[in-house]
Amino acid sequence: MIVLLLTIFFIWFTTSIICTLLIRIKDYSEMSKIYKNLKIEDFQARVLLVRNKDCSIVWYLENNSFCINDKKRIYIHNDKFLFLFLPLDYYWWLKYKNWFQTNCSELIKE
Repeated sequence: MIVLLLTIFFIWFTTSIICTLLIRIKDYSEMSKIYKNLKIEDFQARVLLVRNKDCSIVWYLENNSFCINDKKRIYIHNDKFLFLFLPLDYYWWLKYKNWFQTNCSELIKE
């Protein structure tokens, strides 16, 4: 019984990763490109968000979600259930969250 459950979980997990890659491969390449350029952006803190000057990159403080590219509608939502189905979203959410918490925490305190 346990072997059957582990097999089902493995199949589900690998299928989830493959589907994620097929559906969002362009989004992930865009996320990577934007992540590499975060250090040159100038961020400003607002009441419930931190954003760059043209509002294309936004960190929503209330729910720890991100808008990575508004024109292409690339979003990373903080949803633990969704991360089970989109593990690469979880990876990018962690990268962006850690970067923003490290580099923009002083803006929030002001």
